Amino acid sequence: LTELQAIVDKQESELPPFMLSILPVLLPVLMIAAASFMGLAQTSLPSVVSLLGGVDSFTAIKKYIDFIGNKNVAMLTGTAVAIYILISQKKLGLHKVSDAMGPPLETAGVIILITAAGGAFGAMIRHSGVGDVIKAIAEGYGINYVLLAWIVAAVIRVAQGSGTVAMITAAGTTQKPL
Repeated sequence: LTELQAIVDKQESELPPFMLSILPVLLPVLMIAAASFMGLAQTSLPSVVSLLGGVDSFTAIKKYIDFIGNKNVAMLTGTAVAIYILISQKKLGLHKVSDAMGPPLETAGVIILITAAGGAFGAMIRHSGVGDVIKAIAEGYGINYVLLAWIVAAVIRVAQGSGTVAMITAAGTTQKPL
């Protein structure tokens, strides 16, 4: 509580400006949006293509914007900006930053690992033909798809114990129309 109170009691002059604070979130969104816009412009907005110097020039520019607008590159850029802001604001060295970021990254790694394993488990269930069996069982009853998906998710949740896996698997098994 004392650390939180110290943060609350800080003077505004000690805090980063608002735009700098939201930059790690806003920058990736803008980068991804720029890539999406360039894709739209290529297919539907010939005036933008001509404004950027014609097809050849547009294609060259689009190649670079597609790279920076890749979700992984954009998120990495946002992360780098956030770390830079943290270092400059708190006046930390790289060792202290790695100590501060270690525990949250460990927790995030475990969450990503569990979610990935759940996705793999869901894919294996989908490929095993369970969806076809559910389709055959439900075909004669005229059951609502939402209710069917809920029932499948509930059964998998009870059998496996993971809500994430149950949702991913149920969505995959009920994709085909009954």
